[in-house]
Amino acid sequence: VLALTATATEKVAADILQILDLGKASVFKGSYHRKQITYLIQKSENKMANLINIIQRKEAPGIIYINKRKLADVLSKELKKHEIPCEIYHAGLEYKEKEKSAKSWLNSNQHWMIATSAFGMGIDKANVRTIVHFHVPSSMEEYYQESGRAARDGNKAESIIIFKSVRTPSKRPIFLSVIERRLYR
Repeated sequence: VLALTATATEKVAADILQILDLGKASVFKGSYHRKQITYLIQKSENKMANLINIIQRKEAPGIIYINKRKLADVLSKELKKHEIPCEIYHAGLEYKEKEKSAKSWLNSNQHWMIATSAFGMGIDKANVRTIVHFHVPSSMEEYYQESGRAARDGNKAESIIIFKSVRTPSKRPIFLSVIERRLYR
């Protein structure tokens, strides 16, 4: 039996071994860190303008991760106003729409994909150069998993989080607070 996962936590890995009854299985584990990806955080009071600026300076194809389906249409319209080709993908789309969107993006080197976390499983596009998180991911695992969709060809790429200041500490993802403390000492 072979069980594979790219971003399992220690607890999930232990659960996999137990559920599959693998006993004394050999476990091969590497780091989440991918040296060819540069991880950036950009604080912004105008996230849309910042996003457009990033996209206009970066090579496509890229992925823009969002946390709400409704935002996909908003961002798509805004990108198209700036003549930036894009597709949308989220769980609320019909199967045929998702398939058409994914195929269009996979077959183009010019398109950006605007997607929720529903996009990515099984997607293997080697030349993705930029991942943008329009919202702060809910966990470090989610961030690394989505960021890991870039640079699969071994060339340099960037993963960028755009965030607006949050005045309420309880609403800040813990990992963002940790990263900020390290960056702004």
